[in-house]
Amino acid sequence: MSQLADTRPLAGTGSPRERYRRAVAALAAPLHDQVAGHDRTDQALVTGRREIADRLGESAGRVHAARSDVAAAADQVEAVDRRARRIWRELAALPGRPRDLGPTPIPRAVTAQPALPATELLDRAERTVTAARLGELPLRPPVPIWAAMVLAGAVGALVCAGIGTALLVAAPGMPVGERAAARVIADVAFALGVVAGVPGALSWLSRYGQPMTARAFGAVFGTGAIATIGLFVLLGH
Repeated sequence: MSQLADTRPLAGTGSPRERYRRAVAALAAPLHDQVAGHDRTDQALVTGRREIADRLGESAGRVHAARSDVAAAADQVEAVDRRARRIWRELAALPGRPRDLGPTPIPRAVTAQPALPATELLDRAERTVTAARLGELPLRPPVPIWAAMVLAGAVGALVCAGIGTALLVAAPGMPVGERAAARVIADVAFALGVVAGVPGALSWLSRYGQPMTARAFGAVFGTGAIATIGLFVLLGH
């Protein structure tokens, strides 16, 4: 009875409306907390999605930039390969070089950073090939120089001797004035046979970037003199 008497004042505290409000508030508090929790969860989800979208955008930008870099690198590699093939063809076309060098060699794999970039190496190779083509770079001739000089002197003497002989053979059938001129021209042709091989020798030497040394000139001159005298005597002039 005493306990009942103690609880009655508590249960009857306030009007029924106040008790109803307190009951409704007590029931609504968990629901409010739940709704607030859902709002916070939705807000976190929206924020997370926004962050994910931003990161995806950044990643897509990086992927696009990487693809652009890869495409640019591929274009640069192709340009370097084309230039290397062109220089290789020019090298094969140089005098004294084998015409069939085969395909452009595959670059050697390197583990360390090369001392010079590929473009600078190609620049140096192109300058070297250009200098060789212009005769500014000495190349090894396909035959010994002395043999080429002897051949040039002999060919020059033979050509001049042939011209002189043809004029002397045709001279008897010519009028008197023309006959004398033909004999003079024939004598000049035989005289020029001594040095007739020099222009050809110079052209051949310049093709390989070699100078006309005293020994080379002596070989051309000596061979031309010997061949001219021999042909002059042999032909009975």
